[in-house]
Amino acid sequence: MNKKSLIKLLSFPLSLGVISLVAISCSKTYSHEEKLQKGKEELNNVKFIIANAYDYSKVDWTKVNYIEAQIEKWADGDTPFVKNLKPGDNEISKNYFNDNKPFLVDGIKIRVLGIDTPEKNVNGTDAGPLEYTWASVATKFGETAIPANQKVRIMIEGKDVYNRFVGSIYFGNNFELEYSTEIVRAGYTLPNGSTSSDALVDRGPLSRYYNYYGITLAYAEAKKNKNGFWKYFKDENDVTHTIDGIYVMRSNNGWKIFSDKNIEYFTTIKNLVDKYIKQDGKKLEELVFVPQR
Repeated sequence: MNKKSLIKLLSFPLSLGVISLVAISCSKTYSHEEKLQKGKEELNNVKFIIANAYDYSKVDWTKVNYIEAQIEKWADGDTPFVKNLKPGDNEISKNYFNDNKPFLVDGIKIRVLGIDTPEKNVNGTDAGPLEYTWASVATKFGETAIPANQKVRIMIEGKDVYNRFVGSIYFGNNFELEYSTEIVRAGYTLPNGSTSSDALVDRGPLSRYYNYYGITLAYAEAKKNKNGFWKYFKDENDVTHTIDGIYVMRSNNGWKIFSDKNIEYFTTIKNLVDKYIKQDGKKLEELVFVPQR
């Protein structure tokens, strides 16, 4: 055996060893304590990078029910208090505002559509340190992306079981950014919804039509790039269904319709879109609202 062949033979197992080490390091399982520590570190480094945001500037505001307001403060990552409310500039919005004027007052809470962040407290009981920390990260994202006094447009859908107004929040200089999409993309919350067909044009409320597909894209991006808590949690089961998860106080299965993978017994938004594109020869933009990048 010549010297060159010997070097190749000796180096081959070494290469395999390096590859194995890389694979092991990429699939690291984090302990409860490590997830807590990483959450504390994340809390000190929350950022919103507008250059990477999805662009919703093509929303047709003449057709939707919305109110304009300012953020007062964030209760948590999916519930801000708002102030200085006024109706949107179309007949639908003005009629809705007048019909609900006694309730649309300074200091009301808005339940953000399409997401469900980890909880800090449920019915007077504080979450454990792990869930509380990651819930605080989600709150910090809200405060960073849309700080107090910033103007927003809230595309109103109605009220939830707690009598809170539910809607999607648009912000930015021209209200071209959508909050649920961005916090999902940051990896600080799971999305939340019940009906995949609501993403399709003329199938559900316009508020869902406008942001559900964008949330779907952002969800896939967050997991692929390991943004936020996806760096430390392996999958949705790790996030939600274990004592080491961050949805212990209140479970969340509403992420399933937004998944980019097939899930047994669930029809995802992606399933529906793929079906109609293949079956009817539709273009993507004919079925759902696609934000720009």
